[in-house]
Amino acid sequence: MFLAEGCGALPDSEDGSFSGQAVVGGSNVSVAQNNSSAFPYGATVQIAAPQFGQSANFPSVGGQPTSCSGIKIGANRYLTAAHCVDTWSGPFQGQVLISNHPSNQPGALDSYTVTAVYVHPSWAMKSGEGNWLGRPYDVAMFDVQETNAIPALASNGSPKINTADITNGWFSRLVGYGSGVKAWGDNSAVSATGDHPFYDEAAMAYTSFFWTGNPSGEPGDSGSPVLNEFSTGWWVSGVMSGPGASSTQSRIGRVEPVINWIKNPTQPAIAGGSAGYLINRKAPACLQASGTGFASQWACYAATSSTDVQYWVLQSTGVSGRFRLKNGKTGLCIAVVDSSNGGHIVQQACDTANSNAFQKWDFVAKGNLDTSDGDTAVGFKFYQLKNAGSARCIGPNNGSALQGQLFHQYTCTTANDFLWAFTR
Repeated sequence: MFLAEGCGALPDSEDGSFSGQAVVGGSNVSVAQNNSSAFPYGATVQIAAPQFGQSANFPSVGGQPTSCSGIKIGANRYLTAAHCVDTWSGPFQGQVLISNHPSNQPGALDSYTVTAVYVHPSWAMKSGEGNWLGRPYDVAMFDVQETNAIPALASNGSPKINTADITNGWFSRLVGYGSGVKAWGDNSAVSATGDHPFYDEAAMAYTSFFWTGNPSGEPGDSGSPVLNEFSTGWWVSGVMSGPGASSTQSRIGRVEPVINWIKNPTQPAIAGGSAGYLINRKAPACLQASGTGFASQWACYAATSSTDVQYWVLQSTGVSGRFRLKNGKTGLCIAVVDSSNGGHIVQQACDTANSNAFQKWDFVAKGNLDTSDGDTAVGFKFYQLKNAGSARCIGPNNGSALQGQLFHQYTCTTANDFLWAFTR
């Protein structure tokens, strides 16, 4: 019933698509349950590629039509896994099939026109050298042109995203179409175990939570909502992404750390007062204030609050595109102490006199973030963060992709080390 592994029958790969496994546990959703507002089942949908006609080219595995699961979170918007929409090429009038029926397969009357696809910037940024599973968020949304009567899991027009941290022992409910019919099952969150050549297990603790044992999964459950019930009803805590670091675990991509992006998946303005994550393309990993007075790279997990360690505010300097970067947790600004190549990025009290050039950073645009798989990172661009005093750029220590490495300044190049995305 539940996919521990991905959309279709492929061998383990670096892009988040994994081979399926047999149905283990779970209960089918009845028509009555599907139509009851007491459950989140009605909002859960099956997403399928049409066999004929103008396809939006997702979901697809190896170029062949397949299916994923997802959940409706707005009048025209659906939440799913990023790897489910990786193959979108943005064709005009491209169609997908969407249905919330508990057992009938979607047909021609369930066809919808895709108008936009949004994958989280960390997923769009991943490259061959920075494709560390567990760091990028396997989370995506897409919009369709047509409306329907499927209920959206939303409150006052806003998606119901759980802001609580799912920790060990929490029971969560997954609802998906892995068996071809809608089914649900509960399981308990556990710590990541095992070792996988493509996984960053340390990062996973921040970006994912895990299930072990029954129920397990099979193809078709990718993108399934994982939910928790509170006094105000059901809220989305994650989406099914793939297997854990061991064969007994399933990986659920957290949605709480990207809640601001889910609510508004456009790039924040490069302007004074804008704030959010700064993601370096090399890993990909986020700029984080280090307690030792430096800045280091970690999985992106803490920029939803203005007091988070990865929350950076752009402070205007009076020059277009040039800002001080103030950390929400420490209240300090990042800087360099001189013009030396390889010098550390440090934290200093923000210069309110606006005279310290070593605290000023130019956002130098370096092209669109997404270059191939359709318009999946709408409006996002890559930037170099170039220091106004030293004319050098922020990059990871000697090009390292390891978590915890300190950032330094180096002579600017076009390498991934010096490319950044800015997102909520």
